[in-house]
Amino acid sequence: MRPPLSYVPLLPWTILVVAVIITLKFLGFYTPDTPALFKGKTAYQGIVTDITESDSGQKVTAEFQDSLNRPFLALLTIASFDHRIELGDSIIANAILSLPKRDDSYPDAFDYQKHLQDKGISAVGYVPASSFSIKSKSTSSLTQVRRWQQRAVVLLKRSRLSEGSANFLVTALLGDTTSMPEDVRNVFSGAGQAHILALSGMHVGIITMAILVMLLPLTILRLRRARLTATIIILWAYAVFTGLSPSVVRAVIMATCISGGYILQRHHVSFNSLLMAAILILAVSPTQLFDIGFQMSFVSVACILLFMPAIQSRINRKNRIVYHLSTALSLTLCATLGCGIITAYYFHTFPLYFLPANLPLMIILPPLMGGGTLLLILEHTGYDPSWLCLTIDSIYNLAYGYAEWISRLPNAIIRNIYPPQSIFIPYYASVLLLALSLWIRKKWAWISLSATVSLIVIIPLAVTAESPASEYFIPRDYRNVSIVHYDGNEAILIALSSPLRAKDLLNESNAKYRDFLGRRNLDSIYLFDYTATKPGIIRNYNHVKINETSYIFIDSDSLPDAQAGNRVNYAVICNGFKGNILDIPGAVSPDTILLSANLNARRHNRYEDSLQVHNIPYRSLRHSTHHVKNL
Repeated sequence: MRPPLSYVPLLPWTILVVAVIITLKFLGFYTPDTPALFKGKTAYQGIVTDITESDSGQKVTAEFQDSLNRPFLALLTIASFDHRIELGDSIIANAILSLPKRDDSYPDAFDYQKHLQDKGISAVGYVPASSFSIKSKSTSSLTQVRRWQQRAVVLLKRSRLSEGSANFLVTALLGDTTSMPEDVRNVFSGAGQAHILALSGMHVGIITMAILVMLLPLTILRLRRARLTATIIILWAYAVFTGLSPSVVRAVIMATCISGGYILQRHHVSFNSLLMAAILILAVSPTQLFDIGFQMSFVSVACILLFMPAIQSRINRKNRIVYHLSTALSLTLCATLGCGIITAYYFHTFPLYFLPANLPLMIILPPLMGGGTLLLILEHTGYDPSWLCLTIDSIYNLAYGYAEWISRLPNAIIRNIYPPQSIFIPYYASVLLLALSLWIRKKWAWISLSATVSLIVIIPLAVTAESPASEYFIPRDYRNVSIVHYDGNEAILIALSSPLRAKDLLNESNAKYRDFLGRRNLDSIYLFDYTATKPGIIRNYNHVKINETSYIFIDSDSLPDAQAGNRVNYAVICNGFKGNILDIPGAVSPDTILLSANLNARRHNRYEDSLQVHNIPYRSLRHSTHHVKNL
């Protein structure tokens, strides 16, 4: 094998492993089988494999068996915190499980079915607290480690740290993301610093430096190999302690390979260590290839290893300040170059000020994490140092204040980015050609780079579908009835709810219709008044006219007067109407009756049967979305 492949012999094998996994994914090998679920409410018994918490309760992923005794994963929503559920617990859930369905209740809806399938989950269910019990607690070693992690969380939270500092250290040091408030997470994300809230190679690097400093006496005693061996053991213990996330495992494997090279006195290439980490992780869990964290972690480090040697060779080392500043800037730029397109594709945003935002982190984060580690040790011994807590609070407040200032700058985040999947090939081809151009400095490489960059511009213009000039729809919502209208410039919410509930519905809608709004270059939706008029829309309480199409929303037994000329195109029957559905045609003479999704299920079915028997035109909004486009 000739250079440069002789320096990275694992590259062909890694490409082969990735190609095989993608092929198997395309052939459906990693799509979970459809389980044969029991009919009705059944007591499912299984083992907990994952747990997350939210304000409304706990979401538990557990492995059960279907009616054919085949194993399957189910996601349970448990609206209670009465049970302290841990990984490996044997549980009994008396529930009705169902197969996840693709959400087509509104345009550009998030494909929750595919999201669950990618995680191997093939059933979902809601479990009341009274229908859930823990049969036995897990006694495995991993569960014991998890309990140690929870113990560490308690030590930090009961210390004299401020709530913000404690939550940050719990997230950035211990890998427990459930404690971080959403508004704080948004501040760091808006400043382009979201990566500090997820354990990564940067965190492992800081931990490694702290370990090496603590083990410095071994080097003084000429026990250099013992120092490196102890470092590897402690790093693997930390990886297990924090949940074995792909980014941490990748960093620890790389550190192990590099340290192992020093111990065995063998030459090492960092890129081989990265490839070794990828092969090992994918061998254990092939579906990690499709995980966002895995992709961002490996691609960002790969770009750093590709570009940094070429960049550093061009930096003047005589001026140490300029050299270190340039190196820090280059590291941030290389990492962003690698994972920027992934961020844009999955999160549809890109932080504009990522360079000035991340430079101070290299100074602030090490003492913050080092202080947190020292605090944990002291708290474990029973000593609560107020001076250390005050120091950590001051450093955290500085970091948070800076992130908040960056996030408030004009255009801090570029939003509503929706690149097509086909852009990944020319993008990463451009990245590779840029690295090649910096290394070999040939004219043909720069010309090839220009060609691939032009494709990055052309492809989105060619494949992105244009949105309708105007459109509106009645979303399938089992709690509320509303109309969402888009006219090319703005989106409005016509809510058939009380004013107080309408405001809550507006907040929910801004989150729910994020992709619908984003693909139309809108940031938010606004509430339409109960009596209002604008071009193309007239509303008078429950009467709505959009262009030439009129709607009446009936949510009580009080029907409009049949003699008042109330003929409409659509009569929408909502929850609250409990009368005779056959009275509706005589009252408002609609062309079509729409049965809303928020009707009681039994009443909905009874109305549907009556309309079918009497041959009255109708449509159920439980089964299809009422969506009107004007091209």
